[in-house]
Amino acid sequence: MSDKQKRLGVYPQRGMGRNLRDLLRMLETPMFARWWEGFLQQQEADLASPLWPKILPTGDAVTDLDARQARLMAAANHAETLGLAFALSGDRRLGKRGRDLLGKIAADETPTWMTLVHKSMYPGVSADLHVAILSKTLACAYGWLSGVVSTELQHALWSKLKSHGPGVIYRDSGETPRSKRAWWSDAYNSNWCSVLNGGMGIAALAFREMDRRTTGRWLVVAKGRIVTMLDMVAEEGAGLEGTSYWFTCFGPILEFCEGLRNTTGENLFNHPFWTVAHQYSTYLAMPDFSGFANFGDAHYPGVHGSWVLYGIASRARNGRAQWLANRICEHSGVSHRDLLFCDPDIEEIPPDDLPASRLFKSIHLATFRSSWDEDAVFLAFKGGSNSWSHCHLDLASFILHAYGEPLVVDPGTLGYSDHYFNSVEPPVSTAWHNTLIVDGGNQRQPPRYRMSYDLNEGGDAYGELSSFTESEGSAIIRGDATTAYADTLERFHRYVVYLKPNCFVVYDDIIVKDARTQRHLEWLLHSAAPMVELGDRIEIRGEKATLVVQPLLPQPLHYKFLPHRTTGNASHPVPVYCLSLRQDWHHLWNVTPGDCPFPQWDSRRAAPLYGPRYHYLVVLTALRTGESGIPKVELLRVKENVCVRIARAKQSHTIVFGGDGKVLAWTRAPDSDGTSWNPV
Repeated sequence: MSDKQKRLGVYPQRGMGRNLRDLLRMLETPMFARWWEGFLQQQEADLASPLWPKILPTGDAVTDLDARQARLMAAANHAETLGLAFALSGDRRLGKRGRDLLGKIAADETPTWMTLVHKSMYPGVSADLHVAILSKTLACAYGWLSGVVSTELQHALWSKLKSHGPGVIYRDSGETPRSKRAWWSDAYNSNWCSVLNGGMGIAALAFREMDRRTTGRWLVVAKGRIVTMLDMVAEEGAGLEGTSYWFTCFGPILEFCEGLRNTTGENLFNHPFWTVAHQYSTYLAMPDFSGFANFGDAHYPGVHGSWVLYGIASRARNGRAQWLANRICEHSGVSHRDLLFCDPDIEEIPPDDLPASRLFKSIHLATFRSSWDEDAVFLAFKGGSNSWSHCHLDLASFILHAYGEPLVVDPGTLGYSDHYFNSVEPPVSTAWHNTLIVDGGNQRQPPRYRMSYDLNEGGDAYGELSSFTESEGSAIIRGDATTAYADTLERFHRYVVYLKPNCFVVYDDIIVKDARTQRHLEWLLHSAAPMVELGDRIEIRGEKATLVVQPLLPQPLHYKFLPHRTTGNASHPVPVYCLSLRQDWHHLWNVTPGDCPFPQWDSRRAAPLYGPRYHYLVVLTALRTGESGIPKVELLRVKENVCVRIARAKQSHTIVFGGDGKVLAWTRAPDSDGTSWNPV
């Protein structure tokens, strides 16, 4: 076997840049041995299945096209895995099967690779995610199988890619003036920009010898946009579309950079992005790795993306990415991409020495945790813009996970449809999130075309997180989501004070706009665990943990339990309980006419009947099931200041929320005269 053949060629033609001997050695390790056995068995079993399943016409053009496109994608995926199995095992039956599949794809007469769903959403666009993924998968399959592909089939595949794949992507984005390009061309924080340019770039590298002029054009456009994307996220490595789409976005970039290095020698892994790329998913991972913080269209439960993190670890020599990838594989298993990107010699570095809490300034998202242990207490608090792709109308919302159990949840998404992208479906609505709703309505939502980190760019519907501080015993942050409610509110500030290890104080400072009506405010909390009323508190009782909810403001306080929602995990839907806290509402017909107060706008009243300023103050304490330790809470009011005193077994805390927006936290141990103040 020649040296050229020994270097498996991944992405593209001559493979992953991994030595065959190295990959075969990895297949003998405990991490991959069992997977490899099952992987080979699956390829063997598939040899008995029809190579190209027949599709019976239904008479419905949409259904028939969907079926043909699904067959194409399944065939390309199968060809790629067969090619890998052939390269590693030497079983020529697998190589022949993969080659025959490539032949079927090249001869297929499906008129377009773009799905009708995306075409209906973007009628001016001719390429979509399906086009790009199919192009990339074919290029990778061709890389593994190039040794058994005839010249005739090589030319047929190249012709198909020009007419249906990267050629279409390039025409959408590379040949037209900027004002007429596809929307995703310059959306540098969008997974579409990454997936389509990555697919075009990998195909260009795989087939560069076929037509250097054409592939050179594709490569210039793809590389230019990918470098711009890396430049944009180089400071923090965070993604504004959520964790699920972060992996969708940066996986193709990783593959492109790998192919570029293997084929041309140009090394984009020197870019500073790769040194910070692991941080976003590390901080947003639930402590027990049951999932990632699932704001917006991110999915829960389940962790994924280990192969991307292995690629970051091995290409950037990043031990922290290796640690997270190993944890994800322990919970989700391995795949063939883990094999290709994992370098087991990279020593993992756990995050124990990192700050447990973090504010991502670029996307205005903060996380708090008691430690890096799997049973830690964890809270994520969301700002950002409602103009960002895949967002929900959930600014100033939060989720809370403690002792291996989700206690405050985001119900998530119920799946995509035309209605999902053209209206506010219930899972997207403000009422399905742990934030404030006013008069039963939603937060503002501009068009979702702004893909930079500039909050102001997309319109006045954003939440800015600021004033983040962390000390040994506490952490504090402020969120300002006023613009998202600017039709009804003059102010909506939400403060989260974390009293380590298990207590959070959520304080809302609200000023309503002057109007000849009262405003109906509701403070919402969702949980998949049942809620129990216990006098002055509510308990959310899970199997492993309990969340004690102690509302102190507004006064008088009213609350109720709303009808169940359903979580977005379509395969295992779970009912979600909802708590609604609200201020006193005035219904004048319930009052004797002689005692009826004048409305707020009546000039005969000396003081307003209600408004314009309201406060919510809620103390949340996470306890293990059966554990004592419910704090004693006391509300204090000093002029314009709102104060709360929280007495716990080992400490007493006094927190002052000043009328000027400042926060003071005072902590004292019962057996000591010493005190500490933490101004924000």
